[in-house]
Amino acid sequence: MKKALLIVIAVESALLAGGLGLYLFGGLDCLERPSPPLPVFRPPLHDTRIGDMVRYERRDRATGKVLGYLDYEVRQVIITKGTTIGPEIVLAIKESDTNSASRERILRIQPRALMKGFLPPRFEDEDDFPAGERAVVSRISTATFPLQEHPPSSPRPPPPPVHGFLVEAVIPRKSLTEIAERYWMTEEVPVFGVARAERGGELLVLHRMEKPKRTQPEAGK
Repeated sequence: MKKALLIVIAVESALLAGGLGLYLFGGLDCLERPSPPLPVFRPPLHDTRIGDMVRYERRDRATGKVLGYLDYEVRQVIITKGTTIGPEIVLAIKESDTNSASRERILRIQPRALMKGFLPPRFEDEDDFPAGERAVVSRISTATFPLQEHPPSSPRPPPPPVHGFLVEAVIPRKSLTEIAERYWMTEEVPVFGVARAERGGELLVLHRMEKPKRTQPEAGK
């Protein structure tokens, strides 16, 4: 009887030691396992290339009425060697209405510059904006949203959502707390990375885009 009791105690001790070992080593394994990297925001404009193009449908935010289209196309990317100012992008902006009347202008943008930054400019944007009138980023957060919006009557299935960022901006001269503009951004969209934007009384919705293969050298290299 005594011998049987000793055998039972020995077996229980072995099981307990084994379980404790698995718990400890399992816990250590969890501690050593690297955590998934946190999302980091990098403006897609920094990586744009010649030929990148995106078209937005312009809608009235209050009524949803289509006002026309807004196109951005990268004509040239200039990189100056021996400097840290980053690329200078020659950008064509074309604004058209529903009657096909259009106008176009060329802008030169440096994503790292304070004057332009990485938000898509309006057609009327000028370099001599009054102090505090230009949109300034207030908050950036992760977000999930559809890449493109189809009309409710469209027979096509809704597109799968993408992961990206919601960029919110204020107009300092008007308010430092009231959000004036919102941009849903993802690296899936060329040029500015904007899939959807709310600014003023206008809503921009991704209509189409072109992203040529990354085989051509950058201008200025």
